[in-house]
Amino acid sequence: MKIKDLKKKINSFFYLQWLRPENVAWDLHVSIIFQKYFFYYEKKNKDFKCLEIGVGNGFNTLLNLNGQLNKKYDFFLNASYKNFFQNKDIYDSPLKKNFIPKDLVKTYPSKKFDLALDLKKNLLKVAKHLKISEELITHDCNKEFSINKKYDFIYSSIIYWLNNPKDSILRISKLLKNNGVFMFTIPNENYLKYCQSYSKSGNFWNLINRGRKDTLQTTIVQNEFEKWLKKNNFEIINNHKLLSEKTLKIWDFGLRPISPYLIRLTNLVSPKIRHEIKKNWCHDLYPIVENLVYHELEFGGGDGGYCIYLIKRKN
Repeated sequence: MKIKDLKKKINSFFYLQWLRPENVAWDLHVSIIFQKYFFYYEKKNKDFKCLEIGVGNGFNTLLNLNGQLNKKYDFFLNASYKNFFQNKDIYDSPLKKNFIPKDLVKTYPSKKFDLALDLKKNLLKVAKHLKISEELITHDCNKEFSINKKYDFIYSSIIYWLNNPKDSILRISKLLKNNGVFMFTIPNENYLKYCQSYSKSGNFWNLINRGRKDTLQTTIVQNEFEKWLKKNNFEIINNHKLLSEKTLKIWDFGLRPISPYLIRLTNLVSPKIRHEIKKNWCHDLYPIVENLVYHELEFGGGDGGYCIYLIKRKN
């Protein structure tokens, strides 16, 4: 990727995640790998059908599909700071009155998903305004799918949140066409080693972790997991490592503990002042975020704590 394009991509993710800048390197690296394969298969197949499982509010998906959000808007405008320390999902909040403005999206994606699923209705109410999918459906992805269609490309970033990840992989793969591919993210054996709040005990680490380890249903040992994939008739087309030790150690703490107060403060001021603060924040902190991204792209693929697998069923 050209430096100019990379800087633009960093800016897009930073403006989206500005109060949680530690998320940028993670989201951006995933996006680069996603785009490499999504647009390759989309170009290859004239009747390309695609499905996303776990779309959330759709903001990341919009950027992954080369859409652009208006820089005035971000994850935090509709987030709730309440019950943060009771481990509530702050993004799963009822839409504020008149939250969805006409200029929310700067550029809609030219190619969208045919179907996108998520468990949380509040998040899908946001996603429907982004035009990232032809259809959005509320579904508990721990359960069987009542979907009659088959897909050339399926993407999911929530496999490790589901009750039985291996069973979920088998279930989801049934929705693939012949030669269809399934791309998913999953933490590997380095994840717990780098993220100390997941592996260390004590009240301090529990407060920092904020209940995240309760949603982590699995981490894989890569050699054993790949043997399981092959045993279950999957071909591994590619596997990428990402999320370096530095990326994950910063992400594990980051601005998370103080983010509810930042969210409340920034949402109390007028939209004009908020956007002015945001522009200054993103300008002044950009060199730090850029360096973190460059480090992640250079070292994440070596001993990263995360994997992205691209697999298909053998015929």
